[in-house]
Amino acid sequence: MNAQTPDDVRLPPWDKDAEAIVLGCCLRSESKWDEAEFVHAILTLQPSDFYHEAAQRTFAAICEVWEQDKPVAVPTVAGRLRERGQLEAVGGRAWLRSIADDVWTGPHVQAAIRAVAGKSRLRQMIAWTGEARQRLYTREHEPDAVIADLAAEALRFANADDGPMTVTPESTKVEDWQAIQSALTADYDLTPARFGVGELDRYTGGLGNMFLVLLMAMQGSGKTRFAMHATLKSAQEFARFPEDERPHVLVFPLEEGRAPWIRNAVAWLARVDAMKLMPGRAAKQEREAIQARAERAHAQLLELPVVIGENVTRTEQLTTLIQIEARRRKLGLVVIDYLQRLGRTAEEERRALGEVSLELQKIAERLGVPILLLSQMSFSNVPGDVLPYGGRGAAFDASLAIILERTVDDEGRKRDEGTLTCFKARPIPEFPAVKFHVNYANGGHYYDEKEWATAQADEARMGSRMEVSRDERYG
Repeated sequence: MNAQTPDDVRLPPWDKDAEAIVLGCCLRSESKWDEAEFVHAILTLQPSDFYHEAAQRTFAAICEVWEQDKPVAVPTVAGRLRERGQLEAVGGRAWLRSIADDVWTGPHVQAAIRAVAGKSRLRQMIAWTGEARQRLYTREHEPDAVIADLAAEALRFANADDGPMTVTPESTKVEDWQAIQSALTADYDLTPARFGVGELDRYTGGLGNMFLVLLMAMQGSGKTRFAMHATLKSAQEFARFPEDERPHVLVFPLEEGRAPWIRNAVAWLARVDAMKLMPGRAAKQEREAIQARAERAHAQLLELPVVIGENVTRTEQLTTLIQIEARRRKLGLVVIDYLQRLGRTAEEERRALGEVSLELQKIAERLGVPILLLSQMSFSNVPGDVLPYGGRGAAFDASLAIILERTVDDEGRKRDEGTLTCFKARPIPEFPAVKFHVNYANGGHYYDEKEWATAQADEARMGSRMEVSRDERYG
């Protein structure tokens, strides 16, 4: 006989003790000490979540007695099992009394409920893998789509929460009061995840205080470069953390893709015009100096905690990758540039934004990670009336919505300055418009007015380290 048990005869995952603890708690539901846990179990679990047949039948009887508005106790549950001809099969009244007499504290029961639910999800996933294998065979002509679907489905098992429940302030008093005390003793400070524009960060406290943050701008206003600035400013702050505690920025450059994103990031870190890093754009006399600076900048980028999502073409892939990456490493910020790129037509764009914005808000709250979502916008026939894509969409689901607008000169040309206007704010007071300047010649760094004045003074005092001509082909 083999020493190892073959896969096909292994017992599925289950926890005998946890199942008994949950059933015992339910049979003591009339006790004020067990009432809350009983309700949690009833709302969270199904009979099929229990592995042992006796436990399944007992919990089904418990649910039926409860639905009939009768007291759930050993006599009533035993009576219901007797009616169904199952009492002796589950172990009789003596077994019911034995598990009811085994009293555990509330935290132990809560842990047992989670264990029963968790083992049930594992058994469901084992069954699901068989179905998944079959779909891989039958949908072999669409590998990308089936893999994305299966990845999204697999996350269902990981994302299950504790289920619906009710609590009283008394039952959560310690946790709630600790949260209030923590808030009262904390100093107001800028979070490591930030926009990187001084005045805007002072008004908001940084991105870390938000969940879904929407940045809206007209096409060609520079929202991609603004997102780059926020990404790298945040990544530089994250890099200060000890390695085992270090948050990461997860960025989805949906508009331009990975290679242009890397080029722009290197330009930002090197403080050179990004156009100089494109073929044939750098003058011969400056190529050597630019290359040296770009090489150092690229080395710096490799040290920053940045992860890039690529080949994302569907909203399900986007939300799935965020959740998968959150299990691989600690996330401190997610940047999506920009969501309408997931739709190929105007209708698909509106649907994509409308469908996924609420899901992104939920993911941000569940993970405790801010998501910076970029979106194009237009205006209705009413002057100044913002019409963000997606109808109800992200502007309604976001914690904070900001409009980025570049100013134009008398001839209609965009200037390298503009305003960041608060369109909506939920966790903080709405704030006045923030004037910004952007210096594309030094890689696309953004400044508020005070920072800009300081930067200009420093440049005048130190002189330009590299003469670069301004290329007007910027969006």
